[in-house]
Amino acid sequence: MSQNTVILIFTNTAKEEASSKQWLHNANKSNIKIAQKLIDKTINTAKKTQIPTFVIDSTNQRGNNFGDKLSNAIADVLQLSYENLIIIGTDCPKLSSSILLDAAEKLTTNNFVIGADKRGGAYLIGINKSSFNDAAFQEFAWQSKNLFTSLVSYVKSIDASFSLLKVLNDFHTKLTHTSFSQLKSVVDGSFLYWLLATISSVKKHIIYVVKLLLQRIHSSKSLRAPPIFFV
Repeated sequence: MSQNTVILIFTNTAKEEASSKQWLHNANKSNIKIAQKLIDKTINTAKKTQIPTFVIDSTNQRGNNFGDKLSNAIADVLQLSYENLIIIGTDCPKLSSSILLDAAEKLTTNNFVIGADKRGGAYLIGINKSSFNDAAFQEFAWQSKNLFTSLVSYVKSIDASFSLLKVLNDFHTKLTHTSFSQLKSVVDGSFLYWLLATISSVKKHIIYVVKLLLQRIHSSKSLRAPPIFFV
């Protein structure tokens, strides 16, 4: 399976990602650290699958818009004699190696595999080489809440087989005292601990809410607290 399958991580640089997401208000250095952590986490998750992985960030992308750049990146990777391609970004901390392996397995019997996020986008797109249409990919509703719908509509319109993965949250939310209460459903425990260390210099009321959330994780019978990571 892995010999014919490749993973493409399509992302901005950490600096550009931090600028576009702005998780923490007026905290550019912390935002860059968060972005880099997300990128590193995604790369490590992909490597655990032992599936060949390519990272194409904004310094190596070609094209005039997102769809154009992604289509070019897909074409470049598929030229390397792989038959199946799994495309992911870096803003889904709960994406696991087991989900990637599941996607790779599903691609052996389907033309497309799609992992939807809860905003209407997609955290993963798997595609067979024979099903890739450069013009169609450029026209999808990229970076919008309509992406998942446009992908499924296209796949059905060409009568291609497809399989859906579990729905996950992405990590676009600005971090405020209200949004921190929702972080448990977006990130895993180790990332949450690291995030607390990263933003330790930010407003005290944010830290207080995160500590409360960590206490809830400690008290949960179903989740064992991981160690703290300092960067």
